[in-house]
Amino acid sequence: MSAGQRQRVNIARALVLEPRLVILDETLSAVDPVEQSRLLALFEQLQVKHGLTYLYISHDLAMVRRVCTRIAVMYLGKMVEVADTSGTFYDPAHPYTRALLSAVPTLDANPYKPEECLLDGEPPSPIDIPPGCSFASRCPHAFARCRIETPLLREHKPGRLAACHLLDQEETTVAA
Repeated sequence: MSAGQRQRVNIARALVLEPRLVILDETLSAVDPVEQSRLLALFEQLQVKHGLTYLYISHDLAMVRRVCTRIAVMYLGKMVEVADTSGTFYDPAHPYTRALLSAVPTLDANPYKPEECLLDGEPPSPIDIPPGCSFASRCPHAFARCRIETPLLREHKPGRLAACHLLDQEETTVAA
């Protein structure tokens, strides 16, 4: 069986249980672009027919941009930003999200200045994360508080969450 056929079998196995939520972890990473497109069309049909909600876990930002309505960006296993697709791609709040997007090849003019997004060094060990923000050692905007206090995931605009001390303001509220 091809990779696409195996994915279809796995989808059928999952749908037999009539779930309302389907978690797809790098589901399309092993298939070619034509097969990816076919599978995404199948997912859309199944979503309409069965009222499914999908949770995609992926490193493929082009696919994420195409199919997701809300995106959660994670760094070292923690959410650092949650926003709708437009907010994530056109107005990212967290420095890691900007760095991630600055590395994606695009035909559009890149709105991110390399000197503001370039990441130096290695990420900390996920086994021994230092105190404070896990991104502080690589963030070009980190300041003293970042190395001491872990930022909370907070709503900084309606429906937009980010875990970054740079966004702290009086009106910011802690996310539920």
